[in-house]
Amino acid sequence: MPPLPAVPSVAMVQSTYTLPDTNKSAFVKLHYKWDTGTAQGADMVDLATNVHNQWKTLFATSNFSTATQLVSTTAVDLSSSSGATGQFTATQNGGGSGEADASACGLVVWHIARRYRGSKAKSFLSGLAAGALANSTQISTTWQGNLLSTATGFLSGTGPIITATYPNISGLHLVQVSYFSGFTNYTTSSGRESSRPTLRSSPLVDIITSAKVPFAIASQRRRLKV
Repeated sequence: MPPLPAVPSVAMVQSTYTLPDTNKSAFVKLHYKWDTGTAQGADMVDLATNVHNQWKTLFATSNFSTATQLVSTTAVDLSSSSGATGQFTATQNGGGSGEADASACGLVVWHIARRYRGSKAKSFLSGLAAGALANSTQISTTWQGNLLSTATGFLSGTGPIITATYPNISGLHLVQVSYFSGFTNYTTSSGRESSRPTLRSSPLVDIITSAKVPFAIASQRRRLKV
């Protein structure tokens, strides 16, 4: 596959945390777009710090196992292949006892105004404490409320990321970035027909307008890396 194209005035922000028992790392990615300015390293450090601290308040709750640890957040300016980067590190262990099944996750579904076919943008949070689950099929009311409140803070005009002041950029929005549209058929070396996603020449960027947290327990097995 060719390299992904640049996304002007957009940063990818990735937060890393470790999972109980396995010592494996999990990642949560968000994207932010700004209306004015050119990002420098200081902007990316501030953005990484603000996003990390928003996650940190969530990880400190009893919904995460004490063996789950938020580690660091990195922000990368996607405007070019040499865009600025910044990192913030501040560990935070969960405050809950016991461990839920390793595949159990809380889920944030991000909504945009565009109508389209395909999967919605989602964020999965694993490493849960046993108390984060109400039963075998649903997360607890407390965990759902905490996760929804945190997610709303990422996109809200009154939230700690959007309203923060940055050295060189302003007018931030939480966004969804789409790099692919449909599929293209091709012939493999064995002569069989297959398909692969078609890369857009210019990525599609949509502002995320709202978030939803379902009560159903989510699972993303590839996070387990086994």
